[in-house]
Amino acid sequence: MGRVRELPLNFQAEIILCPDLGINRAMYNWGNLLLRTYDKDRAPPKLDLSLTHMGFATDNGAWYYYQTEEGLSYQDTLMAVKEYSERVGVKYRYLQIDSWWYYQDKESWGAHGVLNWTARPDVFPNGLDFVFNATSWPYVAHNRFWSNKTDYAIQNGGQFRFCMDDKKATPIDPGFWMYLFAYAKKWGVHVYEQDWLFAQFEENHCTLDSVTTAREWLVQMGEAGDV
Repeated sequence: MGRVRELPLNFQAEIILCPDLGINRAMYNWGNLLLRTYDKDRAPPKLDLSLTHMGFATDNGAWYYYQTEEGLSYQDTLMAVKEYSERVGVKYRYLQIDSWWYYQDKESWGAHGVLNWTARPDVFPNGLDFVFNATSWPYVAHNRFWSNKTDYAIQNGGQFRFCMDDKKATPIDPGFWMYLFAYAKKWGVHVYEQDWLFAQFEENHCTLDSVTTAREWLVQMGEAGDV
C-alpha cells in the first residue's frame, strides 16, 4: 500500500496478531478473533456443497481444464461425465467450472482479464442453465479479475461504475454484484469462486492507491452474496 496518497478523514487501521502453537490452531484462533471483532457467526459447513459433498472439478490440474473429449464441446463432455458417473455409481453433487467458459480479454494484463461473465456459445451452445437442468449439479463458478475493456463498465457502454486502470478494472458499484449474482442464480450457481486475488492489487492503481477500494470491493461482493 505504499502508493496511497491520501487518507479519508478519521481513517483507522487495525492489525490482529495471533501467535499460537501450530499453524492450524493459529489460523483457527485468528478466524475466531475476526468473527468476534466484526460480530459475525461462523457459517456452518453444511451451507456449502463444496465442503460437504463430492463434486466434479475442471480446475487447473484437472483432466478437463481447457480440454474436452475429442470432437465434443464442453457441454457435451460434461453431459458425458454425468452419464458415466451414473453408470458407475459415483454421486457427484456439484460441478466446478473454471475460467474456460467466459469471455476474456487476451490483450489484458498477464492472464487475461474478464470481458463478460457469461457462457460463450462455442463452449455451452445451449447455455449453462441447460447443463444445470440436465444434471441437477449446482455450479461452483470461477471468476478472475476484470479487464478495463469489460462491457459491464459505464466507460465501455455498460451500466455500472468501475475504477479503470491501464489494463484492469475494479467494480465500485454495489448494484453490479447484485446484478451479477441474480443472473448467476438463474443458471444454477451455488458458490461464487473469486480467484486471482493477487491480481486485484498487482499493477492496479485502483487498489494500490486507495485504502478503501479493496475493502469496498469485498464488502459489496459479500453483501450481494447474502441476498
